Amino acid sequence: MRMDRATTMAIVNRLEAKGYLVRRKSRSDGRKQALNLTDPGRRALATAKRAIQQHEQWLSRALPKEKWPS
Repeated sequence: MRMDRATTMAIVNRLEAKGYLVRRKSRSDGRKQALNLTDPGRRALATAKRAIQQHEQWLSRALPKEKWPS
């Protein structure tokens, strides 16, 4: 995603504060952190995926196919 570390960690911190993920030490490398979705995080992700799918369907109906880039 080409984001710097500070930006990535700011996003991780916000997701953790909302209870969407937990941060733990990696089992394979103690210097790394493992990020795992919580149940509320999984539900939020599912909701976001549905919203994206609905928006894409709306766009495909709103824009005639002959105007799509090839």
